[in-house]
Amino acid sequence: MLAISQSGTTYYFMNWIPAESGPLVTHHGSIQKELENPDRIDEHYYEILDDLFPSVQNEDPICTFSLESSSVLFSTCNTDKNSGK
Repeated sequence: MLAISQSGTTYYFMNWIPAESGPLVTHHGSIQKELENPDRIDEHYYEILDDLFPSVQNEDPICTFSLESSSVLFSTCNTDKNSGK
C-alpha cells in the first residue's frame, strides 16, 4: 500500500505490504512538486500521483488516503434482509 504525506512542496511516500510480523516497508522517499494553484490542491491529485508512481517501483500500487472527516461526506444505506432484493 502507498501512504503519502505532504509538507509544503515536498511529498513523502512509503510503500508497504502487510506481513505476519507486521508492516514491511518496500520503498520510501520524497519528491518535490510545486503546484500552480496550491489553494486548489484537489485539482492536482492525479499530477502528484503520476509523479510518485515511478518512484515506488511497484507495478500496481494500492493507495490509502487519510482524510479530515469534515471534508468527507459519509452516508449509510440500510436494507431489510427479508425484502427479497
